[in-house]
This record gives sequence, structure tokens and C-alpha cells, in this order.
Amino acid sequence: LIFCILLLHSICFERSVAQGEANNWYFADSAGITFSTPDGNPVPVDDCIMFHTHRKSYVQGYSSTVSDKNGKLLFYLNDSIIWNYNHKILYRLPTEGVNPFNRIVVVPKPGDYNKYYVITLILTFIVNVPAKYEVNILTLDMNRNNNTGEIIDSSYVTLYDNTNTNNSSNASGITAVRHANGKDIWLILFTSTKALSFLINQFGIDVSSRKLFKNEIFYRG
Repeated sequence: LIFCILLLHSICFERSVAQGEANNWYFADSAGITFSTPDGNPVPVDDCIMFHTHRKSYVQGYSSTVSDKNGKLLFYLNDSIIWNYNHKILYRLPTEGVNPFNRIVVVPKPGDYNKYYVITLILTFIVNVPAKYEVNILTLDMNRNNNTGEIIDSSYVTLYDNTNTNNSSNASGITAVRHANGKDIWLILFTSTKALSFLINQFGIDVSSRKLFKNEIFYRG
């Protein structure tokens, strides 16, 4: 099943980047754990100030934590804010048209691992059906602002325009997997009826690389 494969690849992507880059896990409601301990066993941390602004009963929203290869915390984010490792607000993410569940991914910029792409899926709706699938892509440079990080670029890219079709599929989210070349990354947009992949390289998202896959998953409430 495509959903299971995407989830597995998402986990594998996190694991395959480097040994220490998944050492710190920060969650909602100021919770967190770290594996950056002498014996490698996880211990709770109490310095996380993350909270979720999206408080519906069925979802607590999105969170992600990024560390370097040595296990040092670099930054973390929820569905609306990026904090640096000093727990200061680094950037406020776009929120209009964003459902925070599975709608944000963070990947290292291919060829420059001091920079990261923070990619947010933006939906334009017509009668409650997504008409356009667009992403906001931020470039975060960890060498800037005394090595605490700074957003140096922000752009919008349309991945898929559903405006002039009769397709009523709903977007389910985005994820990312490592390219077979070991350097680039595939961004995957998956809906209730299809999955589309786009190449991410040092220049950003290459929309012309789009590949379409049929999604056999049917989501039930």
C-alpha cells in the first residue's frame, strides 16, 4: 500500500541521513527526549517550549526536530513556528490554507548540509475540494545569525493544479524520501486517488520531474 510505503520511506529517510541527526525529538506541549547521552539511552528534556496552535480533538498537529550529525540540536518547529536551538523564535510559518497534519516536511538541501528546505503544503479550496496544490519552500541557512539559523529565501511552487478538472480527490499530505543517487530527494504529494513525486535538488523543487502513481488507498472516517 502506498501510504505504508511512504511512511516506511519517511522513517528510513530520517534514519539514513546520519547517526546523530535523529537524536533529539521535541513534541507538543513542551515534551521532548534526547538520545545524546553517554550510553545512548533516551532521557526527557525540559527546555522545549513548543506548543500547538491547532487543537482539534482528532489531531495535535505537526512537529519536527532537526539536529546535526553529532546530535546537537539545530532547530525545531510545529505547524506555525520555527525555534532555533536557543529556543528563540526563528520564523513564523504560513498558516492560511494549511492543515498541519502531514503538511510540512524538512529536508537538508542537496549538496549543502548547512542549509535546509522547510516545505509547507498550501491548499486552495473550491467548495471544500482542493483546487490547487502549492508549496511554500523556505531555505534555512544554519551558518547565518551567529550560527543560530536564518531564513534566506522563500518561494511558492505550484505542484498540481486541479482547477479545470473534475477530479475531486483530497490532499492527504506530503513526505520525502532519499533519491537513489544518494544526494537528491523526492518530494511526494499523496491524495486519496494518486501520488505525485517531484525531484528536490540544489536548485529547489523541479516541477518538470513530476511522476504520477495511482493510489489504491481509500480513506474512511
